[in-house]
Amino acid sequence: MAKGKKSFKEKKIIIFDEDLRKDYLLGFRKRKNQRRQKAMDDLKKKEKEKIRELKKKKREEFMEHLRKQRQELDALESEEEDEPEDHSTSVDTTYDHPEQVVTVTTVCDLDLEEDSTIIGHNKGNQEIDSNPDMNRVNKEETKTKVFEKKIKKYNKNQNTQRKRSKDNNSSKFHPKKKRKKNAHIVK
Repeated sequence: MAKGKKSFKEKKIIIFDEDLRKDYLLGFRKRKNQRRQKAMDDLKKKEKEKIRELKKKKREEFMEHLRKQRQELDALESEEEDEPEDHSTSVDTTYDHPEQVVTVTTVCDLDLEEDSTIIGHNKGNQEIDSNPDMNRVNKEETKTKVFEKKIKKYNKNQNTQRKRSKDNNSSKFHPKKKRKKNAHIVK
């Protein structure tokens, strides 16, 4: 090619697009808000993951604690099977200190496998629990009483609101009186 001649393929054509320019100039805020939103989403994900990990760790610790308790319980049961049965339900240990004597009584009579929710020798009022039909009736009666009280309270509130609205509707709007300029100055 000659020195002064250029081919048309080498020339670049620049086209000015007003819409693209406007999007670029006005897009700073949009892009900044998008970055903020992405950062917030990432923080939320990290927080959820942290909570998930804490729950998992807590669950594992709890399960480990249960395993240890089960092992101790199994060890105690095996010791009880080896020893002759003693009907005493408590173990007393006495500690002598210079100022006082301390007696610690450990009670071992817990019947957790029974269907009752009461621990120990005090069984409470089993007569009430023995008749489930009466319990259901009593529960229904208490529910209806509570419901009736709520209805009365609701109706009372409705009546007071109606009275207030009637009072407000009957009174006409009175605009505030205009204050005179320099009213605070006394001649």
